[in-house]
Amino acid sequence: MKKLSIFTAVLALFAFGILSAQYQQIFNQPYVPNPQDLYTSTVHYELGVNYWMNDEFEGLTDAIKKVEFYGTPGNWTSFGWVPSVANEEEPFIVRFYGKPEGHWTEPKQPLLAPVTGTYTVRLFDRYLDGWDYGYLDVMVNGVVVLDAISLGSGPEYADFTFFANEGDEISTRYAAGDYADENWYEILDPDMNVIATDGGDWVAPVGIFVPEALFAPVTGTYTLNLYDEWGDGWSGGRLSVYVDGVLVLENLTISSGTGPDTYTFFANAGDELATIFVPGGWAYENSYEILDPDLNVIAVDGETGAPVGLGFVLTYLEGEMDWDDPDYMFYDVMATTTFVESVEWEFLEVTWNIYKYEIELPDEVDLQEGWFSVQAIAYGDDHLFMWAPGSGGNIHSYQYEHYGVDTKVADRNLLKDMAIVRSGNSRDDIDNDMALAFYAELHDVEAITIYFITNPATPMVAVYHDGELVGHTNEDGIFAYTGVPEDLEGSYHFEGGGRTWEPLEVTDPGAGDQILVIAVAVTPVELSSFTATVNAINKVELNWVSQSENHMTGYRVHRNSSPNQSGAILITPVLIPATNTSTAQSYRVTDNSVEIGQTYHYWLEAVDYLGSDFHGPVSVTVEGNVPPVLPEVTSMKNAYPNPFKAGSRTNIEVALKAGESGELSIYNLNGQLVRSYTLDQGSHSIVWNGKDQRGATVGSGIYFYKLQTPSFNQIKKMVIMK
Repeated sequence: MKKLSIFTAVLALFAFGILSAQYQQIFNQPYVPNPQDLYTSTVHYELGVNYWMNDEFEGLTDAIKKVEFYGTPGNWTSFGWVPSVANEEEPFIVRFYGKPEGHWTEPKQPLLAPVTGTYTVRLFDRYLDGWDYGYLDVMVNGVVVLDAISLGSGPEYADFTFFANEGDEISTRYAAGDYADENWYEILDPDMNVIATDGGDWVAPVGIFVPEALFAPVTGTYTLNLYDEWGDGWSGGRLSVYVDGVLVLENLTISSGTGPDTYTFFANAGDELATIFVPGGWAYENSYEILDPDLNVIAVDGETGAPVGLGFVLTYLEGEMDWDDPDYMFYDVMATTTFVESVEWEFLEVTWNIYKYEIELPDEVDLQEGWFSVQAIAYGDDHLFMWAPGSGGNIHSYQYEHYGVDTKVADRNLLKDMAIVRSGNSRDDIDNDMALAFYAELHDVEAITIYFITNPATPMVAVYHDGELVGHTNEDGIFAYTGVPEDLEGSYHFEGGGRTWEPLEVTDPGAGDQILVIAVAVTPVELSSFTATVNAINKVELNWVSQSENHMTGYRVHRNSSPNQSGAILITPVLIPATNTSTAQSYRVTDNSVEIGQTYHYWLEAVDYLGSDFHGPVSVTVEGNVPPVLPEVTSMKNAYPNPFKAGSRTNIEVALKAGESGELSIYNLNGQLVRSYTLDQGSHSIVWNGKDQRGATVGSGIYFYKLQTPSFNQIKKMVIMK
């Protein structure tokens, strides 16, 4: 404690130099150290390069006056990419877009023939190179009237005709070949009016049909089998499964082989099951089936052509803004640069310097949600800017290419040597957030800084404020968080650095003071159970399970005949070594020096590098030949609390009858195992902290916990909230 006090005093002295902060952070997607992907966001008119990144934001209540982002400059030479050193100031274009309104999809309706007569199906291909093994079946009232029609290379379109009576139901089945997003087709009535279109605008056709609803017949675990007829995989095709509109299996595919590739999901009796199938190449080779808990097939899709999906999933479609018409645009504004770190890219044998860029906007931006873009302005052989990824957002951004610049293919491709750049489309989805932060200007409000000091000092510990990642500790194990007092209140928790950290609550920060320094306690071990039981020969067995261990030395066990710890004796003269892993570890000690008829109290001492903590006591009575009372039946109670917040814990109480052992398992919505606990006979209280087997914190959402023994098999649901 003395060492920490001296350090705090020194810290307070240097902190007075920044107490006049003019900005408060209102949005943050923190920079991820050592990035391996960088994204071009640069206009260079001489090279014909005009790409800019757009990343989404939401939940703002204050106007934006300063922006912060991370990236690196690089020059293109005849030898390839050469890292650059950023100038103290660099020119940028800053854009903000308001979020356009979207809409919910509606269930498909049958296509009915409006009149009696001869109808036309017109097939198109954007590049006139044919449908590349893709084909189309046309049905009237379920009867095939045009079988496997296709478009060859050359003509602008091809027409096929069929007859239908007024009121007949017209449907199609589309099997995708290569480059299916180039294809589309129309159905025209006898007067050559278009009554239906499928595909177009780089969206592959899916067929015109009305899928039937599929309902789960019983409660239990359902099986999904994926097949490929030729054994060469689904070639980009993918399948997602929904239960009552909730996604439970996402983007399943077969990479190679004929299958079956098997997946499982849980459903209650009466739940509506639906699937969405996105075809890849040779989709007509693909199929899948759904089996009930008794492994009876209840649905097959793709037996007579490419799969088309089952049922209907209500989906919200985001609106698309006009990328050339931002709500706010600041041209040629200067960003100040600060060096952050050097990143080694071994496969290119170069070192890239990452910088933090800061721009004070000329005017405030008053948007609560929308999209943000920064684009470097490069001249001659000046820097081409690459934006670095961040975390904490929606893991999604866009890269936009402006067609107004005459970009040569060779010049486009040069960017691909390092940066992630997509050519050929005007807008591309990027599965990454960008590292960025927004700040509001503080008007007549005095800011304070909270310094979080880790003990022992540990760098790169993630700091979360009310569940949102706000930054990481520096190389000295310190994180400085600046803002107005009311915005600094709340719950804080910490992750990383090879340790487990105690959360804390901040109330009324400042209280008239200008600086607040808080030390964060360390918990070297996380126990999920510590129990004492009498075995068959009347000895006491002590068992404990650690979920994670950090900087631990080992364990000792103490015993007393009363609940008073001060009089306890040490029964383990040799320290029991710790394993120091992030996975669950089980320990057992037998106390042979007990007497029948006596009650004993036990404490577990966890010894770390800095000291030790005690857990317990747990108590047990040695009752002679009377065996310990064990549950008569195996059972599992509901988790509590449920739902529970991310970063907290829930308890699951289970009982295993005599002579029985089993396993408690936790799964996510995709059916993937998250955590498991091996159990033996007796009563157990399992504490789950929302982390997986490797110690990583899982995301919010729905999870299932399952107790399975020779006589018992039950699954229940729990929810983690943000």
